[in-house]
Amino acid sequence: MGNENGEVYYTFGMIKPDGMKYKEEIIRMILRANLKIDYFKCDMLTDELIDENYSHVKEKHPEDFKLLKESLKSGPVLMMLIYDLDGDAVGKYRRILGCTESWQADPNTIRGRFGDKHKVYKNAAHGSGNKKEAKDEIIRFFKNEIDSLLRNIRSMGKQDEMLTEINRKLVVSSNMISYSDEIDIRVDEINKFCAQYIKKIGK
Repeated sequence: MGNENGEVYYTFGMIKPDGMKYKEEIIRMILRANLKIDYFKCDMLTDELIDENYSHVKEKHPEDFKLLKESLKSGPVLMMLIYDLDGDAVGKYRRILGCTESWQADPNTIRGRFGDKHKVYKNAAHGSGNKKEAKDEIIRFFKNEIDSLLRNIRSMGKQDEMLTEINRKLVVSSNMISYSDEIDIRVDEINKFCAQYIKKIGK
């Protein structure tokens, strides 16, 4: 998400089921890059979300899509609204994320460290590829929490024009949490929330 000058302050990121065992390290990598996780939720992906978000894979590589879908439905994911004060949210997060093919990714990136070196669909995490994708994916994955997102952003003194353009309905979210700039506190906060959710669903 960005402003009229082309800056992109918000992007969407997701830790996939195969990356969840490394979520603490992944979150630290994101925060140490001076990115903020302004909002998140831990949930299971539905068939509809996967089909819509990865329709390009489904159309071009149906066999790969089948494996990807099985992997994405194998456990909970962590969905994140990522903020960059400098207006380079998409680019900065993509650089930390690394190449789609984990075996080609720099070893200091998320996928280079935690992605499967043989299976492209198990590359630990996902990130929007550009400004349009960021907007589409934030709406797609957080559509029931958009009002909560806006309230949270405004309470932190942040604003994004694109977010306010979204036609939204009022849904009260139980996933809203307090925000801290301290990395250890933030990692612990997210980790505890995920643990509660995973315990709840028995995964």
